[in-house]
Amino acid sequence: MELLQYLADRGNIDLPQIQAEYEVMRRKDIVEKFHKNKIWQGKDGKFRTYVNVGDNRKMVCKAELDELYKVVEEYIRLSGGITFRDMMDEFINRKISRGDIKQASKTRYYQVFDRHFTATGLDQKDMRFVSPEELSDWIEDETARCDLSAKGLSSLKGILKGIIQRARKNKLIDYHFEDVISDVDVKTRKVRKTSEEQILTERELPELINFLIENQDTRNLCLLFMIVSGIRCGEMVGLKYEDFLTNTSAKIRRAETKYLDEDGVWHKDLDTPKTEAANRTVFIPNDYGWIVEKLRILNPDAVFLAVDEHGERMHTEHLRRRLYKICRDLGFHNKKSPHKLRKTFCSILLDKGFDKNLIISLMGHTDIKTSETFYHFDRKSGVKKQKMMDEIVEFK
Repeated sequence: MELLQYLADRGNIDLPQIQAEYEVMRRKDIVEKFHKNKIWQGKDGKFRTYVNVGDNRKMVCKAELDELYKVVEEYIRLSGGITFRDMMDEFINRKISRGDIKQASKTRYYQVFDRHFTATGLDQKDMRFVSPEELSDWIEDETARCDLSAKGLSSLKGILKGIIQRARKNKLIDYHFEDVISDVDVKTRKVRKTSEEQILTERELPELINFLIENQDTRNLCLLFMIVSGIRCGEMVGLKYEDFLTNTSAKIRRAETKYLDEDGVWHKDLDTPKTEAANRTVFIPNDYGWIVEKLRILNPDAVFLAVDEHGERMHTEHLRRRLYKICRDLGFHNKKSPHKLRKTFCSILLDKGFDKNLIISLMGHTDIKTSETFYHFDRKSGVKKQKMMDEIVEFK
């Protein structure tokens, strides 16, 4: 644009004329792509076509072809077209029908879609008339508006990519997802958490274990089992007595999922794990084999390990709320979630030098990089670090 303006200022080109010719070309392209009715020139020299108005057709007649294009383009834009929500629905429904995702994932996808597309009105826009440049600007604006982290931006891009791919297959657009993101310039929010916020420290872990042992009820014993097995909270509430090979080993075959149905009602059901790696056998130390027997004594007629006072299967929030309360009562500075128990378990295995294949098998990960990057944190106290430094032979 700067070059064009430079040439225009010196009289080398007629910028208004170029802009007018570009508009004619753009309008012609839209009409040829989306107008299904024939355009013809009558004996009187005028150009005619039919446009769709609801269930009826209306003839349009203009002396100039470009004038006819203007009218037809306006009718195309008013015809409704295919919106981003239409393509989102098709994208998700195909994933569901192929078994690529489960209902819980569908709910999460739509939560991201509503946060960004619905909140900005993009969900109802006709995909045919939104350019890749406009989408690039929109991604940058959304990243700033929602102060997105790298993970949040990745989720947004994933949904937009799926929508664009479906639109291309439907021949609504002719650009690729890469055309949208190639010029995106964003700065995501850095999520900085200390190790103490991510896991239980060397001081906190024995305090929590002792409290759970001294205050044995179903919720506390389930939390204790999670600490020494590293299983997810959703897996804990789906664990049955029949899944146990011994008191210290069990098969993980199901987990709780939470999703929103078409009527806006939340459901909490048990389903197979999201990945094949999550279908695994877990082990706990022999010193904790008594946990399963004690749970049987507390709930002799139960099918699941995690049941409430009425014998009904617990949900993840029951264990989550109990853990929050215990950590608060123990005076732990940072609120500890069930997932932090899992991160603590993985950190211990890595610190102890366990075989990497064994670690991903116990954790239900597909790659050791996941365990090392997202589940390994420093648990050592300042005193322990000082002692380790003092014991370095080379510095004696």
